[in-house]
Amino acid sequence: MLFNDAQIGVPSTIFVHLTDRFWHTSFDTPDKVDPTELKRTMLLGLFAGWTTATYNENDINNMIELTYQNLIQKIDDYSRQYRLRLIASDENNLHSNYRNINAYFDLLYENGIKSLESVYAHLPNQEPDSAFHEKEEFLKKQIDEHRQNITDRYTKLCDKKGIEPAKAALSGLEQECSQIIPERKINQSLNYWIAVDVMDEKGVRKFMKYDMVWEMLNFTDGKNNLLNIRDAVSAQFQEVEIEHVRALFEGLKGMDIVSFR
Repeated sequence: MLFNDAQIGVPSTIFVHLTDRFWHTSFDTPDKVDPTELKRTMLLGLFAGWTTATYNENDINNMIELTYQNLIQKIDDYSRQYRLRLIASDENNLHSNYRNINAYFDLLYENGIKSLESVYAHLPNQEPDSAFHEKEEFLKKQIDEHRQNITDRYTKLCDKKGIEPAKAALSGLEQECSQIIPERKINQSLNYWIAVDVMDEKGVRKFMKYDMVWEMLNFTDGKNNLLNIRDAVSAQFQEVEIEHVRALFEGLKGMDIVSFR
């Protein structure tokens, strides 16, 4: 496994096999290692490192185009998911889902631009050029079009259900969580069983998976508030309620894994 953790600040690819019955137990000893799988992981890591270390300018430009095309596809795919999520809404969550989807679009754009910038940084001049700004503008235009389609769909659903469209306002708890910025107090990855214990203690295990909790910890960098983290993980995985995120982080705080400011 090539370790990737936001706390370290080194972006990398993660190759990991999850999981067998010995993982994170006292029986997780070297004799349980699968030599074939270890060899495959070693070769993946070796070739990934060698390839990125020996990129020339032409390779980087090809990677920029590949990243760009993948972003366009990702925006289309996520927009389709968001539209289905909105259509499945009822009177109780239609407004909140609409607000959340708008926040997800903001994250898609922000993370997409960061992805492009990270590849452009490998060019000799390390400065985004006119081609970058053209891609940036096109991504923004595409997201704005999808956002407008969602708004039109939302308006029609409100009319069909006989309810008044509402502005995308934060709930009281969302406003409160937008002021809470968690910080990591440990520099290593969160142990699986600790995460499970916290989820069980706070009664949120049925609402989120371990990889979602892991990703929440990756977003816990002393800059993102609880609402940012909820929106990012919901956009990437599945809808998660802000009260469950708050409960989880209260549990992590109680175990001295994070602090609030």
